[in-house]
Amino acid sequence: MTASSVRRSSVLLAAALLAFAAGAGHAAQPGDYAYRWPLATNGQSAAWQFALTPEVYAALTDPQLGDFEVFNADGQSVPVARLTIDPQAAPGVAEVALPVFALPRRADGADDVSLRLERDGTGRLHLLQADVGAAATPQNFIDYVLDADLNRDPTRPATVDRLELRWPERGDTRARFAVEGSDDLEHWQPLVDAAAVVSLRQGGAVLQRRDIALPATPLRYLRLRQLDGDPLPGLQVTARRLRAGAAPPQWRRATATFEGESSDAFGKGKVYRYRLPATLPVGRIGIGLGADNATADVIVDAHPGAAADDATGWVPMGRTLVFRLRQGGLQVDNEDYVLTAPMPARDWRLRSPVALAPPPSLAVGYLPDRFVFLAQGNGPFVLAAGSRVARRESLPVEAALAPLRKRLGADWTPPSAALGARTEAAGAGAYAEPEKPLDWRRWMLWGFLVVGAAVVGGFALTLLRQRGAGAEEAEAAPPPPEPAPPPPVARFDAGPPEQGKSPFDPATSPQGAVPESPPEPRMSILRMTDLDLAGKRVLIRQDLNVPISFEHGAEGKVTSDQRILASLPTLKLALEKGAAVMVMSHLGRPKEGVWSEADSLAPVAARLSELLGREVPLVKDWVDGVEVAPGQLVLLENCRMNVGEGKDDEALSKQYAALCDVFVMDAFGTAHRAQASTHGVIRFAKQAAGGPLLMAELDALAKALEHPARPLLAIVAGSKVSTKLELLSSLVSKVDQLIVGGGIANTFIAAMGHGVGKSLVEADLIDTAKKIMADARARGAEIPVPTDVVVAPAFAADAPATVKPVDAVGADDMILDIGPDTAARYAALIQAAGTVVWNGPVGVFEFDAFGKGTEALARAIAASQAFSIAGGGDTLAAVDKYGIADDVSYISTGGGAFLEFLEGKTLPAVAALQARAG
Repeated sequence: MTASSVRRSSVLLAAALLAFAAGAGHAAQPGDYAYRWPLATNGQSAAWQFALTPEVYAALTDPQLGDFEVFNADGQSVPVARLTIDPQAAPGVAEVALPVFALPRRADGADDVSLRLERDGTGRLHLLQADVGAAATPQNFIDYVLDADLNRDPTRPATVDRLELRWPERGDTRARFAVEGSDDLEHWQPLVDAAAVVSLRQGGAVLQRRDIALPATPLRYLRLRQLDGDPLPGLQVTARRLRAGAAPPQWRRATATFEGESSDAFGKGKVYRYRLPATLPVGRIGIGLGADNATADVIVDAHPGAAADDATGWVPMGRTLVFRLRQGGLQVDNEDYVLTAPMPARDWRLRSPVALAPPPSLAVGYLPDRFVFLAQGNGPFVLAAGSRVARRESLPVEAALAPLRKRLGADWTPPSAALGARTEAAGAGAYAEPEKPLDWRRWMLWGFLVVGAAVVGGFALTLLRQRGAGAEEAEAAPPPPEPAPPPPVARFDAGPPEQGKSPFDPATSPQGAVPESPPEPRMSILRMTDLDLAGKRVLIRQDLNVPISFEHGAEGKVTSDQRILASLPTLKLALEKGAAVMVMSHLGRPKEGVWSEADSLAPVAARLSELLGREVPLVKDWVDGVEVAPGQLVLLENCRMNVGEGKDDEALSKQYAALCDVFVMDAFGTAHRAQASTHGVIRFAKQAAGGPLLMAELDALAKALEHPARPLLAIVAGSKVSTKLELLSSLVSKVDQLIVGGGIANTFIAAMGHGVGKSLVEADLIDTAKKIMADARARGAEIPVPTDVVVAPAFAADAPATVKPVDAVGADDMILDIGPDTAARYAALIQAAGTVVWNGPVGVFEFDAFGKGTEALARAIAASQAFSIAGGGDTLAAVDKYGIADDVSYISTGGGAFLEFLEGKTLPAVAALQARAG
């Protein structure tokens, strides 16, 4: 039997085994689920959509909503998937400023007033005046007419579902308005009978309610009629507009059950617990106080897990001021607290610094998840949900809808099917641990596998015998010519070093050169934690480059000691092991060979002494030798003051190495620099190892990039594509989703053919952005582009922020953040990810008005069960601002080293440590 026949036989056998194993599976049936709901359809369609109801949510057990299916009348499951909408046809919302015209009102309230109006070239009102003569109201109440005709399409007037009022602050303000709508400025229809707005200062807090909710009715003009309260001169109005022709978001309301209260961990405040009827995708929190004229500052927490306990798993969602004001017949409550991204959770709590009596009420608003199914087979169709083990298969339903959208229009969506009354199927039995009866098919399969293994073994034995015979025949044959030697390459020498040479040979690996495929860091670096350091002189390279202020005296003060705190575990471990410890670090960028007080590590030594509770001497002249005994620790003056440090001078490196028995590299933030204290000393030290901080960084990065839990999602943001081009090109070959933000996103938006106005964009890299997107598609990855953005006329903290669909950005707009629809979409991707790598905020988060997108993604990362790693200066500032440090799996302080590792480069310090470990 030949080798090819063996291969053919083995393949046929494997195919037979797979077919047999597939036949042993069990397709889910409607009776395998706990409950069923009929899906009522009206008419004919190839696909139908439906929204999950609270009853369905309550039946589900899978956080990914996988334990439901749709079956046809024959009991066969049909393809189901989450409904997505073409980004170009997404409904979306936009926050737009409306022109406001203040008109006097007749005292008798009549509408028969003489109006004079003028329009500009686009049809927008720019002048509106009313003449009521002596009939003007004596109370000085006026009407405010708003031009809501935003799209100038007579067949599709704009739909506004919310107004936000603003006015110059002149002390406490209360007012009530009725709202009316019109298409012709003559015939008005009532929309809201009475809505109150307030802005009050009480106990140092500002209590505000400025929004008025409207029924989503397409109208060209709106009128605010003041009923009572304070006058509001200088009134400005912002409207939330739905895209023309789009249906408004269908928010649903659910009331939470109060579960009890307890004292907080400090015994001073109160914690109030609530439970919803099901795990719902909560987007709004309504908190109601039971007492009149009361206020409370509360923190809202969610527990996304299956079961909430008092200690762990709670995710902070935000902080808000709640109130109830009553004066006469006027009652005003706080607005809903709007989450930056939907949070699927059943258990919620409120934390208050003071007791609230009675306990607050809690209700939530949510947008139900919508799904689409293909109408395969005969109807009627039924939804079956709730199972411990059954999971719906993921199928490309969207691909099947593409031809329909092409034929019926990009904004076509499947018609809706309504869920009927629930009936029980398997009931509680669907949630029980499945029994494991004797499976005769399984035993037959095992028997078949044993026989198959014996057959394959026989084939292999025959093949080996044939090769043995062939080898005997080949002994008499002349040997083939030797192949030409391969060209020399830069490599790591894993063998013992030659006499007088470093294991990292500069002759074969020039300074900064690294191998194409370095060994995995976790497996090939000697670790300090594994060494016996008793009685040994240990030189530890730390990154103690901290900010220092000289405002409080000539000595200088450390203003942020995070890096010093991070170094303490390594230093304490070395002391506990009985080492004589010398700590080496840089500070700033001093001129080599010149000592200056401004660049001295003296303030660091002082702070280190405070934190360790022992004196830490600063040694100024140390290159030629240091006196230190076991159990002692000294700090060596700024190593960048030494001549030759920056150029990785060999003589200086040897001097460093002569100081110690063991060199420990623990400064990941400088590992990308080939300098004497980070690279050269490793080559010549008697023993070189990685410190705990360095190894923790490498282990986390390896887990995120080399062995990630899938899907792997990366967030890369920054001002320019050019600064992170290598990073984008490297990540696109590794990730499943790549979210771009900041100025980088503008270039990708432009690559999609959209205008970006005055936004920062690199026109010369638009083709590069297109190639990166094409490369992602080629390997099945995704680079989602924003569907809505937050724009402003200028780059300023007080610039008015407006949400616009991405295809509606004007020539004078600057894109400063992603919009709420995009933030929700990205947050959903984060929730579904297995690994998240975050580098860069997606908006100008330093300005609160343009930080909502970054906050949404930060809180989604905090709530995610994925392994997450965040790095980069601006990213760490965002982590700190939103208080999520404890909820990120690993925070890298590496800066440039972090970026170079993400780019796929091997860091010089890491390469040297790997070579020494070989």
